[in-house]
Amino acid sequence: VKDVRTVGQLGKTHLKLRLVDGHRTWSAIAFGRGEEAALLSPGMYIDVVHSLAANTWNGLVSLELQMHDWRES
Repeated sequence: VKDVRTVGQLGKTHLKLRLVDGHRTWSAIAFGRGEEAALLSPGMYIDVVHSLAANTWNGLVSLELQMHDWRES
């Protein structure tokens, strides 16, 4: 885990992370799981179940991991 924060209405709806796999930094989001931010911290190692999705924001398209589940490694 490189970075973790919450996003969405009132800033706490979704979990937004930057994850590093040793070679690349990935943007990741876990919809409806903002309350889990307190369980994660930078430098932590986690295993992630995800799907790869196109994220469109302000007209820009990027790849993003949509997290379905995670656990500490």
